[in-house]
Amino acid sequence: MMTPTTTDCTTSSDDTTATDDKGSERKPSRVVTYSRVSTEGQTDSGLGLEAQSEACRRWASSHGYTIAADDVFVDAGISGAKGLENRPALLNAIAALNAGDVLLVAKRDRVARDVVLSAMIEAAVVRRGGRLVSAAGEGTDADPNDPSRSEEHTLGSFGS
Repeated sequence: MMTPTTTDCTTSSDDTTATDDKGSERKPSRVVTYSRVSTEGQTDSGLGLEAQSEACRRWASSHGYTIAADDVFVDAGISGAKGLENRPALLNAIAALNAGDVLLVAKRDRVARDVVLSAMIEAAVVRRGGRLVSAAGEGTDADPNDPSRSEEHTLGSFGS
């Protein structure tokens, strides 16, 4: 019987590789994007969503990926303070992830404004075998001084 390969979901300095259980680096399988705007005004103007979409497209292109239409998820007019159960597109984006995939957001605050909720969402992504990556780079090894990462690591230490 073959043992499944596990993935270390820590980010590398350029957010393009993951490491399997044998220590081999590999590129993510695919990129799934998630965008969110809080107000109906932002939804109606399209500017917030378009800017997020463009940031994700630029990141994907610069890392050699194309984003398929089926891999784009948007919660329009939904506050980042809302619980995961009230964010259908985010739930669907997480459910769409396969091992090795990246859930790409323009900025980490699109996932959640609350540090605990953000950590819970990132844990759900990791359970699916994916990684959460910000096109802006915050919250990754590319931005080691990002306070959201240190708070998440602190929160994670409570479970140890």
